[in-house]
Amino acid sequence: MRPEIRRGSDSTFKIYLRREDGRPYDLTGVTYMKLKLPKENIGAVTVDSEETPAVAATAVSEVESADVTFTATTAGTVGNDIELEFDGTDSLDDVVSAWNTANPSNQVEHDGTGADVPEAQTVTLAGGVNAYTKVTATTPLQLGEVNVTLSEADTALLKLGKNQSLELTVDKGDSPAGQRKVIILRDAVAVEERFF
Repeated sequence: MRPEIRRGSDSTFKIYLRREDGRPYDLTGVTYMKLKLPKENIGAVTVDSEETPAVAATAVSEVESADVTFTATTAGTVGNDIELEFDGTDSLDDVVSAWNTANPSNQVEHDGTGADVPEAQTVTLAGGVNAYTKVTATTPLQLGEVNVTLSEADTALLKLGKNQSLELTVDKGDSPAGQRKVIILRDAVAVEERFF
């Protein structure tokens, strides 16, 4: 079954690699994988097996006519749980210190003037993402299964079309003694426009 990707949406799909005789391609010893997908105008959208780093949750609020950025000190989705309650009388430092004391494993910092007093409001941090890998070989490795995770930003760049080919590069072992195999996956994916 060919994966159908909606452009501008997160997408996850699997690739099943088979040798010429139909048996699974053994991914034991794989050190790196790179997948190229057709880009909208020219070139390719490239994702690989390097880890995508975690992103810290943030929020911006106006305080005393200046934008103040709040940032979770620990990157990842845990920061999306941070909600700072300002009552209109406590300073930035008071509220942030109270949060950090109550939540030692999920702290927050700000770039404002600590003595400033924000208006009564709730500041909720968002956008935190855990570290992840976009192209991974799944276990058992002998079955030749590759999991692909594309972000909204990746799929927004893809070319529209029903029968698109992909290029997967698989490295086994370290260079220069390693082995590289480039696999063309014909008619492998369909990309559709996102409609609201």
